[in-house]
Amino acid sequence: MLTANVLAWGFPLTLFLVLAVLERMARLRRLRRQRVYADLAALSWVQFEEVIADAFRRHGYRVRETGGRNQPDGGVDVVLQRDGETTIVQAKHWRSDRVGVALVRELYGVQHAMQAHHAMFVVLGRYTADAQAFAAETGVTLVDGEQLLAIIRAGLDGAALVLPEPPPMQAPSCPAC
Repeated sequence: MLTANVLAWGFPLTLFLVLAVLERMARLRRLRRQRVYADLAALSWVQFEEVIADAFRRHGYRVRETGGRNQPDGGVDVVLQRDGETTIVQAKHWRSDRVGVALVRELYGVQHAMQAHHAMFVVLGRYTADAQAFAAETGVTLVDGEQLLAIIRAGLDGAALVLPEPPPMQAPSCPAC
C-alpha cells in the first residue's frame, strides 16, 4: 500500500520538478541569446515579458510575473521587489509604434493605486517626447530596447544594475491649473 502511494505521488511530483527545471534552463538560454535588438524583436510578447522578468532576477530582484497568456494583467506585467521596495513594470513588445504619454499616465495611475514605490515602462521601441516629459516629471522610469539589452548584459556579467535615477515624485501639472 505504501509503495502504491509513493508511486501515485512520487512520479507526478518528480515529473513536475523535472519539467520546472527544464523550463528554467530554457528561459536562461533564451536570456543569454539576447545580444542585439533583432534578438529582442524576434521574441513573442510573452517571451519578451519573461526575458524582462529573468533579467531582473539576475539583478537580485524577487519577481512576480502577472497576467500572461489569456489572463488580464491590470496594467502590470511584472512586479519587482528588493530592499523593501516594489516596482511595477509594464512591457510593450511594439516594433514600430512609439509609446505615448497616455500609456505612461496609465502606469503612473496604477502605481499609485497599487501603492508601489516605483513604476517602470519597458518597450522594444521608443517613447514620444510627451511620454518622456511626463515620465521625467513623475519619476516613471522609461527603458527602451537598447537599455534593456544593457540590463540583460549587466546581469549576465554579474555587473551592477544601473537605471536612470528617477526624480522625486510629484503630482503632474494640470494644463487647466
